[in-house]
Amino acid sequence: MLSPRPVDRDGGTVLRAALADLQRAGWPSWFDYRFVETVANVIMFVPLGLFFFILAPQGWRRLGPVVGLALSAGIEFTQLAALPERVASPYDVAANTAGSGVGALFAWIMLRMRGRRRRRSASRDGHHPSGQPPAPSHP
Repeated sequence: MLSPRPVDRDGGTVLRAALADLQRAGWPSWFDYRFVETVANVIMFVPLGLFFFILAPQGWRRLGPVVGLALSAGIEFTQLAALPERVASPYDVAANTAGSGVGALFAWIMLRMRGRRRRRSASRDGHHPSGQPPAPSHP
């Protein structure tokens, strides 16, 4: 990310050639270098959003995408200000922010599923989800 050399310097030509071959073989034209780069930027920030959501205090969890935006903007600003061989891009910031949002959403889904499983298991075992036995019912 902060290497002075462009990340695609060594493999960019090979990747572009491979993508051109795929398009000649019938793959859609939108499956190009920019698409692959954008998907890579999204994927790169998914773990940030996921782990931030899981590890942050509950009231802060929704800030995962904001943290992704701030980190990505800082990276792009550093590239613009200090790394003349690199190209800073607002599209990268958008893709990275989307990735941290996807990661946070994935973590939210995982935690909800885990909570439901625990509640179902506890009710099957006759226990209250809090770990306390259920209150007796009075007729």
